[in-house]
Amino acid sequence: MNLKIKSLCLLCMAGLFCACSHEQKKPTFHSGPEYTALSSALISDASETVRMSAAEALSHMGYLAANPLLSKALLSDASADVRRKCAELLEKTNDIDRDTDWRQTVSDEMPEVTALMMALASDKSLSVRAASARALRKFRDNRIPAALAKSLSSDPESEVRAAAAESIGLLGRSRP
Repeated sequence: MNLKIKSLCLLCMAGLFCACSHEQKKPTFHSGPEYTALSSALISDASETVRMSAAEALSHMGYLAANPLLSKALLSDASADVRRKCAELLEKTNDIDRDTDWRQTVSDEMPEVTALMMALASDKSLSVRAASARALRKFRDNRIPAALAKSLSSDPESEVRAAAAESIGLLGRSRP
């Protein structure tokens, strides 16, 4: 095969590889009828089981699709089990690289972090507060250490204080 043709083929394959790998790294946001149906089910279905299933399904669509709705349900759902599930899913969909310097990954104030900190500070359910404390370890926001420390020193439930302590320890490992 001619050297020019080989070079052109390799260049095309490299371009295609870069384009494909770039597209894979970009988070996707869904706006189709399935997303609308899941959103509606999470926010307004009468069944707790359906709302929890909708939350789980949304989490599989990626953090850009799931986080705003999970955050809203975390703060507003009548069921403590649904609120706990939303906090757990926020933790699940926002995994971080523990080897990356914490200072390099601090983001702007994220609405989901605000929702988790509000739930940690004021939800009446200890399971929701504990799940929120655990979820906060997956985000990088300068407000998190103080919120966890406050919970550790003032929450009446030992399970919540333990989750806050564990999260502080995990944040500390990844901070300089």
